[in-house]
Amino acid sequence: LEVGYGLVSMVDQRAGANFLTRITLIRRQIAQELGIITPTIRIHDNLLLAPNAYAVKLRGVEVATGTIMPNHYLAMNAGLATEDLPGIPTTEPTFGLPALWITPAQREQAEALHYTVVDAPSVLATHITEIIKANAWTMLTKSDTKQLLDRLKESHPGLADDLIPNIVSLGDVQAVLQHLLRERVCIRDLPLILEAIGAASRQTKDPEALGERARLALARAICAQYQSPEKVLHVVTLPHETESLLTHSLERSENGPIIAVDGTTIQRLLAASAAAIENAALTGAQP
Repeated sequence: LEVGYGLVSMVDQRAGANFLTRITLIRRQIAQELGIITPTIRIHDNLLLAPNAYAVKLRGVEVATGTIMPNHYLAMNAGLATEDLPGIPTTEPTFGLPALWITPAQREQAEALHYTVVDAPSVLATHITEIIKANAWTMLTKSDTKQLLDRLKESHPGLADDLIPNIVSLGDVQAVLQHLLRERVCIRDLPLILEAIGAASRQTKDPEALGERARLALARAICAQYQSPEKVLHVVTLPHETESLLTHSLERSENGPIIAVDGTTIQRLLAASAAAIENAALTGAQP
């Protein structure tokens, strides 16, 4: 994480900031939700950045940027606000939503008007968390995979040895875990995943297909991850005709399966899906 000089006080532990504690909590949260230990997150100042800007780099390559205002709050209208609020217009950096920077004195007013109000450090922490989740699959190296399997041997001796390398390679297991992480599926239940790989490997050695079989084995955990506190699973479904079109458009390639559908149809599908998800979100559901 690189920050402009205007944000140094917000992340500097010597200045009393607790952002490093937040970083520790983020890594713990990722371990709980995805089942992987993320690399150490280092924080540096960068005088080439604008004062209130920050950049997140992965393996030295910039993957995200943003701008925040320290000592301000971000107010977002989730569709429930009852009237307009004065403030500095901005775009929330994580999800690209329109928002306002407001002063601490406006916080109570904003909350009374049903705006979602978040402090600046939390905005940055949320952005970092989402970046890690989106890129977790690229962070899982072959060495990381081996460490996960070595730890598994303590509780499930023989499970990994029976599978690797006689049935599938270490690289295949890594590819399956990356496949799951790309879809934000937790890989903490490694024994169940390996058992699914072992059972499916009699029919196929394709990592994509093995990943789908592992996803089926994890069905209960995936549903639990997305259900509401009332134990309800909110979903957006596709019409049967659309599902059939996509299924029959699947083609195998060197880089795995691709959907061979014309660009216009894909754009219409994406636009309709985004609208359906947004309408569901306005009701307070997370489909």
